[in-house]
Amino acid sequence: RNSAYYRGRLFYYASSLALAGISQLFLGIYIWLQYGRIVFFPPIRVAVYTVSYSEVAVAVGGLQTLMGFWGILRRFGIFVGGKSDNSYQCCAFFMWLGMLGAQIVTQIGIQPGAEDAASAPSYACLFLGLSIMSPFLDYKMRTTPDEFPHGYFGISGSESSMGRRIYSAQEQALRAYDSQVAPDLTNVEEDRSDEDDEDESFESDDAADSCNNQIDAPDIDAEFDEEANASSDIARDNLNP
Repeated sequence: RNSAYYRGRLFYYASSLALAGISQLFLGIYIWLQYGRIVFFPPIRVAVYTVSYSEVAVAVGGLQTLMGFWGILRRFGIFVGGKSDNSYQCCAFFMWLGMLGAQIVTQIGIQPGAEDAASAPSYACLFLGLSIMSPFLDYKMRTTPDEFPHGYFGISGSESSMGRRIYSAQEQALRAYDSQVAPDLTNVEEDRSDEDDEDESFESDDAADSCNNQIDAPDIDAEFDEEANASSDIARDNLNP
């Protein structure tokens, strides 16, 4: 991906971060003005926000808003000090620590009992992507060129031409193999067809022989009957002289 791709993605994620910060900032201001500076037991829950201290919601929401709009400005080349300018990444890391310690641990952990303790890891995973994507895309936008020059990925011209020669040689070898194997496969199929024809002829001859044996069987039975009758006549004559 070139730098233009990361600029577009940075605008999206930085805008999402700014919207998250604005929503939490306005929620904290509203609770502060409506109920004052008190600790809420039980906490006020709005969407993904758990508010026990309105001041914490205002502070973390304001920090997220600043980071989101800063990321949008850096997408347009404003407040960017060059490829080695990692100030946005350092501030994003500080923002994540503030979110983890104030927004997640403090707002949820101040409550008595352990009713909301299981939700803290889920909130941490939810806001981690929101905190890490903008600095990551900002880094990729600054360090990736708009158009990749020749040999950018460490492949020289000689290596690329060598790769093309190897590929062409492999392709020729495959074609030669196909040309040698295809006739052999054809001969094997012809031999198999000849063997099948011979088997069929043998089966037909066996069937004809069995039919002839069945036709000759009555004649043999008749001969056996005549011999049996003659022997019975002889035995009768011997008994009656």
